[in-house]
Amino acid sequence: MGDDFRSLEALLAYRDASGQHHWANSALLARLFGVQRLPEPPAPASVDSRLWHAVLDPLLNTAGLFSDALGPLWPDGSREGIESWTLTELRGLHALWWIAALRNDVGLRHRALDAAAWHVEELQPDNATNRPWAAHVFVVLSMDPLWAHADLHAQTLYHNARMTGGGTPEAVSAAILLDAAEALALEV
Repeated sequence: MGDDFRSLEALLAYRDASGQHHWANSALLARLFGVQRLPEPPAPASVDSRLWHAVLDPLLNTAGLFSDALGPLWPDGSREGIESWTLTELRGLHALWWIAALRNDVGLRHRALDAAAWHVEELQPDNATNRPWAAHVFVVLSMDPLWAHADLHAQTLYHNARMTGGGTPEAVSAAILLDAAEALALEV
């Protein structure tokens, strides 16, 4: 990942090693490299991309971007298939955690932890991807003695990220882990 991601063009053009692009990856890199704004995700934007846009835009209202009900952020996403839905949920959960932290919003933090608890109880972390989206949220959840087992969820996400690169996370996973570490640093 030797690209200079302080350029808006480089962020928006970024493709992972398999040639794929997802707007959430660009938003994650923008956050890591201090780029303050990205244009809105192109229509039709995925629900997690819209939530990632709110990470970069502190004025964006998050109302209606995810379910207020307990459980998953997007309960109707299950129609997409378990892998796609879980990946969308985890990317969104990662973004929601940052929004809660950046806006000092305790309600959003509780919503993120509730969604993480639902994931621990209902889904396997390897249903999604080999990318460790939201691993830090499961680490924070595991600090509650009632949810200590959430640490296994985080460990599985980390372990799976190392599998595609022969023991080392590939570039996007490494960026996700760096971002998660920065989020965890705010907890101490």
